[in-house]
Amino acid sequence: MPNSVEVNPDTCIVIGAGIGGMCAAAALAATFTNVVIFEKDSLSDPSASRKSIAQSQHLHSLLLGGRDILESLFPGFTDDLVAAGGNLLKAGLDQKIYEFGAWMPARDLGMTISTQSRTLLENVVRSRVKQIANIEIVDRAKVSQLCITDGTVTGVAVTRKDAEVEIHNSSLVIDSAGLSGTIAKQIPGLSPGIDEITETVSSKIVYVTALIKKPEAWRHTKENVLIVADPDKTRGGGLLDIENDTWVVSLNGRNGIEPPTDFKEWLAYAATLPDKAIWERIKECEPLQKLQKFNKPISFVRRFDKVDNLPLGYFPMGDTVNSVNPTFGQGMALALEHARALADSLDLSNKNAWQQAYLKTALGYSLKAWRQTVAYESMFNIEDETKKNKFAALQALVLNKHKQAHHDADVHLQLFKQAQMLG
Repeated sequence: MPNSVEVNPDTCIVIGAGIGGMCAAAALAATFTNVVIFEKDSLSDPSASRKSIAQSQHLHSLLLGGRDILESLFPGFTDDLVAAGGNLLKAGLDQKIYEFGAWMPARDLGMTISTQSRTLLENVVRSRVKQIANIEIVDRAKVSQLCITDGTVTGVAVTRKDAEVEIHNSSLVIDSAGLSGTIAKQIPGLSPGIDEITETVSSKIVYVTALIKKPEAWRHTKENVLIVADPDKTRGGGLLDIENDTWVVSLNGRNGIEPPTDFKEWLAYAATLPDKAIWERIKECEPLQKLQKFNKPISFVRRFDKVDNLPLGYFPMGDTVNSVNPTFGQGMALALEHARALADSLDLSNKNAWQQAYLKTALGYSLKAWRQTVAYESMFNIEDETKKNKFAALQALVLNKHKQAHHDADVHLQLFKQAQMLG
């Protein structure tokens, strides 16, 4: 592989028009003459969830670390979200978190969090991206293959419905198609040995989600309620205020315990969570649509930073790199951090150096989240006696932090910032 190859700044191709792909395009738009995003789904209906995102109708958190990146790319973005129907909640007051048998204290932390559906969030990002003159979004266009010559990317093959395969030339391809992307399935062939150094951990989590119109009694409140599953009670859930006086409510189960997809049975399951706060809010409600089920058997991180045979000019990001437990809402923020890493590591004079610097930075972000995922998942995946001892030690540590947070606003704020991937 060449040690020093300049980047042709003519055209950059991005695979996938999700949050990460669009923000990667925005981050690189000032560098390239043209940035083209290929998206296999139709984007003609802004109210519809994208088919390729299996969990698109589930609860999605926009962590503050991710929102800050969106603000840096699109100044005034938070105001745009609110104008489109999103909510701003007071951190520490409107966000209620229950874990290891205790609620975090109620205290105004002087910060706000944004809550909205994933569809609304993507629409607002897309509207800002469309304002950038040299970015083109092409929907119903599936990237089926990378074009590679002598270990270097030269473009992509694109398939459209009832059309011939098209070859689009570019020396730089950003892969943000995630788990459902065609290229992700080809990675073992593109980078032999990557499977051997991919780190995995069993998640065995199933969650079932309902969209619910808020009852009149709760319409004066805006809140996010999170009940985290633990090894003693392998059930959890989250309730999030989104646009149009609607709640999105996800219930989850671990290690063979699955929430029902029948709504009445699902409501009964909500009453069995470690705390009844979510059930108390939804017990007399009806769903707005069919309940959605999603199964996540494993979490993983692909160690692209350790391979030396990745095609030059191929930049994986987001869920192509890592897929972590959705409980902590880190996936979207990680994709945004990867988009920022693309710009921060930019080196047009040396494509190989840029690729290596990007992978080091992007994996640095991923591994920080990965350590939290592994620590949490390991409690569910070890032998009983060890599990009891480890859980007891971890529970004591967390409860001690909770106790400190009750009396010390600085500790509370520190815990909140860590959870929000700030700093």
